[in-house]
Amino acid sequence: MLVIGASGLDWGGFDRLTRSGALPNLGRMRQKGAAGWLTGAPAVIGPAPFATMVAGQQPEVHGLWRAREAWAGGVRPLSRASWRAPPAWAYLEAAGIRTATVAWPGNRPGDSGPGSHIDEDFAEPSSHDPADWALPLHCAPVGLRTALRARRVHPRNITASMLRPLVPDLADIDAVRDLDLPAISVAMASAASIQSAATLFLESDQADVLFVRQPWLGRIRAVFDHRRDARMAHVVPAAWRLLDGFVGGLVNAAGPDAQVILVSPGWTFLPGVVLASGERLTPDAAFQGASILDIAPTVLGQFGLMVPAGAEARAGSRTQARSQNNARRAQGRISARAPGVRRLESSGTGGAGVDGPGARSGGRREDCGRRPASRSGLHSWLAGPGPRQGRNR
Repeated sequence: MLVIGASGLDWGGFDRLTRSGALPNLGRMRQKGAAGWLTGAPAVIGPAPFATMVAGQQPEVHGLWRAREAWAGGVRPLSRASWRAPPAWAYLEAAGIRTATVAWPGNRPGDSGPGSHIDEDFAEPSSHDPADWALPLHCAPVGLRTALRARRVHPRNITASMLRPLVPDLADIDAVRDLDLPAISVAMASAASIQSAATLFLESDQADVLFVRQPWLGRIRAVFDHRRDARMAHVVPAAWRLLDGFVGGLVNAAGPDAQVILVSPGWTFLPGVVLASGERLTPDAAFQGASILDIAPTVLGQFGLMVPAGAEARAGSRTQARSQNNARRAQGRISARAPGVRRLESSGTGGAGVDGPGARSGGRREDCGRRPASRSGLHSWLAGPGPRQGRNR
């Protein structure tokens, strides 16, 4: 299964561009699956919507609000230490299902905790010269560091031919003085690095579920959505098309049997997008969409798991209980459209319940859904460390 969290998509733009044929890859996924608008996302820019997406809880419960967190030494980039409720991959790993994440907020340091994780720091350039670009020490598991070094893209590796589809009048712009071209190059290099790292997982079959956060379109729209400069008029439309290419590349690398869920929390208070596609998913043109709280229960439901009653969250509030109840009711709204996957009921033990065959490709009956997610494993994940101090290498 491939879960893509994409920044910058809104339902109106997605609907118009997929119907017109401007986004061929997303359009094909829509025809073969189900697409609708996404509601309920936190109306903030930053990690909160993406944490809500994978935790099935609102920020008041999961605890991730901003890109930085407080700690004993002051303020530092957001890490695992801020989570108050486990994300979906913690439940999956506790049930023995292999997971991986790429650039998902709140997953620093990438080399700690169960699963294979590459945190956001690996794609952010730390030097002007690519030859001096050090790979952050704890951004990824040790076994992936060599491959990641070779796959990263530095902004100086972005060429004029790569920029020209976004800026057709590139020759008329003074590249030395202009500030827009470096902004595009930095965003494009980061997006390409994330794409390459995600492809590494898909091609090596190291995970049963891969979570990828792609910030490309959001970063471009934040700068160019309201620009009146005629030279930059093509940037945002071209950024939509490039995102379509990124998604198409990941879907092809995942293979024809993969289930794909693309989710975007929306843009500037506009409804977001949820798109589900896969060989086992029945096309549904009447699908109206879902809440952002539906995503995590749906992913868990594909493997015969559910968020248990009294999930291991640190905050014990009325908001938490209401959010957990909503998440359990939401389970299966999307996955129920896939043959062989039924809504699961709690086994009454506080763990995962199973009501039918596992949802892995090929229709094989798996025992992974029969095992409740280990409570001790989830507590261990929640108690995980923040970023460790150390020099890059």
